Amino acid sequence: MTALRILAVAVDCRQPDLLAEFWEQALGRGKARSWTDSHGLTYRQLDFDDGPALLFQPVPEDKRYEQVTAPRPLTVTSAA
Repeated sequence: MTALRILAVAVDCRQPDLLAEFWEQALGRGKARSWTDSHGLTYRQLDFDDGPALLFQPVPEDKRYEQVTAPRPLTVTSAA
């Protein structure tokens, strides 16, 4: 059986440089690098010796979703 290996955890963000710098300082480790894909998007990545990388990928706009903190009970109405 082939073992599964996670290479990176991707984070969508508007400011990849800022977030990569924050997490590098907050964690006190990791080696930051930048790279550009074939579409011209520049990514920031924190590489670690002992685990998956943190990949900060740029997105053009904020994503806003309704925050759900717990499952909502199904509302049942009785027919009278």
